[in-house]
Amino acid sequence: MDNQNKSQKELLKKLDDLQRKYNSLQNTYDRVIADQKQTELDLKEREINYFGLFNTVKQAIYIQNPDLTFVNVNQGAIDLYGYEREYFIGKTPEFLSAPGKNDLNKVAKLIERAFNGEPQFFEFWGLKKDGTIFPKDVWTVKGSYFGKDVVITFAADITEKKQFLNDLIVAKVKAEESEQQFKSLYQNAADAIFIADPETSLILDANRAAEKLMQMTRGELVGLHQSRLHPPEKEDYTKKTFKQHAKDAQELVHTNRVENLIVRKDGTTVPVEVLPFEVKYKGKKCLVGSFRDISARKEVEEELLQAKEIAEANNANVTAIIEGTEDSIWAFDVKYDIIYINKVFQRDFNKAFGVLLLPGSNLIDALPKAIRGFWKPRYDRVLAGESYTVEDIVEGVNGNIYIQISFNPIIKDSKVIGGSCFGSDITARKLSEIELIRAKEHAEESDHLKTSFLQNMSHEIRTPLNAISGFSGLLNEPDLSKEKREGYVSIIQNSSNQLVSIVTDVLTISAIETNQEQKNVGEASVNLIVADLLTIFQQQASDKNVELVSNMSLKDHEAEIYTDGTKLTQVLSNLIANALKFTYRGSVEIGCSLVKNDLEFYVKDTGIGVKPEFHEKIFERFRQADVLISREFGGTGLGLSISKAFVELLGGKIWLESEIEKGTTIYFTIPYEPIIKVDEEGAVVKQSEQVRTVLVAEDVKNNFLYLDAILTGMSFVVIHVKNGKDAIVACNSNPNIDLVLMDIKMPVMDGYEAAKLIKQSHPKIPILGQSAYVLENELAKYKGVFDDYLTKPISKDLLKQKVLEYIS
Repeated sequence: MDNQNKSQKELLKKLDDLQRKYNSLQNTYDRVIADQKQTELDLKEREINYFGLFNTVKQAIYIQNPDLTFVNVNQGAIDLYGYEREYFIGKTPEFLSAPGKNDLNKVAKLIERAFNGEPQFFEFWGLKKDGTIFPKDVWTVKGSYFGKDVVITFAADITEKKQFLNDLIVAKVKAEESEQQFKSLYQNAADAIFIADPETSLILDANRAAEKLMQMTRGELVGLHQSRLHPPEKEDYTKKTFKQHAKDAQELVHTNRVENLIVRKDGTTVPVEVLPFEVKYKGKKCLVGSFRDISARKEVEEELLQAKEIAEANNANVTAIIEGTEDSIWAFDVKYDIIYINKVFQRDFNKAFGVLLLPGSNLIDALPKAIRGFWKPRYDRVLAGESYTVEDIVEGVNGNIYIQISFNPIIKDSKVIGGSCFGSDITARKLSEIELIRAKEHAEESDHLKTSFLQNMSHEIRTPLNAISGFSGLLNEPDLSKEKREGYVSIIQNSSNQLVSIVTDVLTISAIETNQEQKNVGEASVNLIVADLLTIFQQQASDKNVELVSNMSLKDHEAEIYTDGTKLTQVLSNLIANALKFTYRGSVEIGCSLVKNDLEFYVKDTGIGVKPEFHEKIFERFRQADVLISREFGGTGLGLSISKAFVELLGGKIWLESEIEKGTTIYFTIPYEPIIKVDEEGAVVKQSEQVRTVLVAEDVKNNFLYLDAILTGMSFVVIHVKNGKDAIVACNSNPNIDLVLMDIKMPVMDGYEAAKLIKQSHPKIPILGQSAYVLENELAKYKGVFDDYLTKPISKDLLKQKVLEYIS
């Protein structure tokens, strides 16, 4: 029994413990349920806040999986492209891409980098639902979207930014064109113009009219204190007025014309009317004074006042004076009633406001209410005894009309009894002044373009010079391997050729600028020229994986023409080099066909293309199609300008057709003048197997050693002399000389004189001139004596070619 009671008690205790545990678990469960509900409410609130912010942002936002499919987009993306949100979900960005405008593989790689933790920024051309193509900036970063790793992309339409950049480039182009116009306007302005430093009051520049007005040279005026232009008794007034004008100009306060006197070099004084304004001069804000000689007007005003006095006795005299001018003249009394008025002002006032003014009419009442508050203070200033001049702009049928009105008080017995007004149409002069200011500002901006060209030229010259200098020094290292030495020599040779090309372009453009470039017409084969150029550029094209092809429609006998073969070769070479420079893939094609009486050439590429607005500009000197091109691709910007000049010199024209990212085709023509041959050419005579002898006339040791190394390597016997006189002796004493390499600039007797004398005695010996003179006009005078010409530095391959050609 006791055991039974004990078991019941233990059981009840266990039940009591289980009840307490159950109650504790129930309380814990209730708290967990309550916390879960609160968490769900918090998450819901955060989701609402997140999507509210997500859709409030004006920029387009996309959330993408690693496979680029859209998970979600905000309202900004919907507004930008015009598609509903559901249309985006599950798709990749291809349907948003403008056809042919984006490298989608590259975009995919950039987004992949972003997913790996590298934020990316790039430009993308989008295609809206309505077919509109537009540029946008894209930012891509890695993010998390409800616990899942995603890529978050932000995009913004940059159409306006693109347009701004294009407008900026056009503005720079116009600035260069306006520089010469500014100089002409400034120097040929009818009014005297002085430019002064507002801080020191010293004159910095003056135009021709200023020299004439002051009877002083520009050299005498520059550096002179501005107050020295005026009488000594007006010095304080002049200095005070100058400071006030400088302050007004700086604070953009409108400054009226003022009257003053100037003192000429001979001591005579001239009344002038001065208009001050501010311009930039050599990068600094300066004060400009436009001085107009008003002697004639002062005389008219003086006569007018005298006529007024006489009018009290003889009104006919006054009428004759005020009606004898094309300017507007009127006068009024202290009550603003008209005393007298000429027909010009009467006509113009009636035309402008529909009111016919007559003597006795009230000037203020006759004005429209809208401008009475503007004109009455002017008349009040005159009645207060002040003389002054103002300028107004009136809207006319054919544009704005500028008028200048001089106000003067009428004084009798030391008392102001009224005022007189003298109005002139100054539209032509004002427009000239406005254009002068604009031209000045544009000219200063154009300095930046020229500075950029000079900096680019410095870079282009220094780059190969640095390689030549650096690797020349490395050749002296004692442990230099044969492979490295050959590599260094190759770099030095390539850099030397690059430098020679740059210098040749500069000298050529200089000759073109000075009209020294001439054409030298001779026989040339168009087919051979193109074939040679294909051989020259084939390796460069292969290195870029670009196909270089020709499409020549001329038969060999048709391709034999009269022209300047050197210039034709240079034009084609420039165009091919240019095409290869801007072509990354595809092909470059050279072609020629006969069109009427012209040969029409073309060089077609599949490169980056040229914007339409630059189709004419790129043929200008120092001009490239984009300010960034010289930075990315290099070059002097002279090749197309030289080509254009040469084509026009040959009697043809040049133009281009281009489409961005699809390629460019440059066409040019030259007159077709075929060579008429009577007989077909015979077989080539085989070269004799006998040993050949070459005479080298060269006074510089290193130059001779270079020529000797090449010629002896060709199994020639080489005779060396150091001046023209010894060259004549050598030719007279050695009948086995087959060829003469003659330097032009040598001591004792130069190569030109020596060649003339040798030709008199030995006309069949070919003489090849060699010198550093490279311009066509310099070479032309030697062609009558030398059989051919080699320009220093002399290419090894060209030397071999010429020697074999003339010895054969």
